[in-house]
Amino acid sequence: LDPSSSEGGIEWKHVFGRAAPGGLSVEIGCGDGTQLLSLAHQHPDRDFVGIEIHRPSVAKCLVSLAAQTPPLTNIKLLRFDALTAFTTSQYFSPR
Repeated sequence: LDPSSSEGGIEWKHVFGRAAPGGLSVEIGCGDGTQLLSLAHQHPDRDFVGIEIHRPSVAKCLVSLAAQTPPLTNIKLLRFDALTAFTTSQYFSPR
């Protein structure tokens, strides 16, 4: 995701291809994605963004996500520093 391509922050509805009726939830430090995947299954009406800086954890989460049947389309992952993601307003703007 390139935040510089969207003035004022990323439009998550465009990233997900929908405006989720349940809104957007963000999990900071999602680790291997266990909780994130569980929430996405339980709440298909919500979109979820998991933020994790630790590359091996992101890799585990991606493997788990790829193994889902049917595929979960309401999860996106950012391998990024959460503090930076929120303080620069590039990924999450206060709307």
